[in-house]
Amino acid sequence: MQDQIAILNEMANLVFNEVNEPFETIHFKGELDTTEECFDGSLAYYFQGTRHSIGMSFTSVVRISDLSFDLHKIMSDHTGGEWKWFTLELDKNGQAKTHFEY
Repeated sequence: MQDQIAILNEMANLVFNEVNEPFETIHFKGELDTTEECFDGSLAYYFQGTRHSIGMSFTSVVRISDLSFDLHKIMSDHTGGEWKWFTLELDKNGQAKTHFEY
């Protein structure tokens, strides 16, 4: 469980550091294809009720991709679950919520 928390914390820090504007929440969605070993991610933040999509730095995308596959393997080995995508949401106080879609 500690490995999962460490991975999610690193992802949260990477996502948080990509947003250089005032925000109320940050929303990151990552999608894995473990068969093709592909990753896709999208990042948006919400401020005053408006959604703003933003691009991420190449370095952050590569690192989050690597972390996502690591997290998938750890969780799959532990529970046998095969999630396909996840969301990571951060509020302005740094509190994180995750959701995994199986």
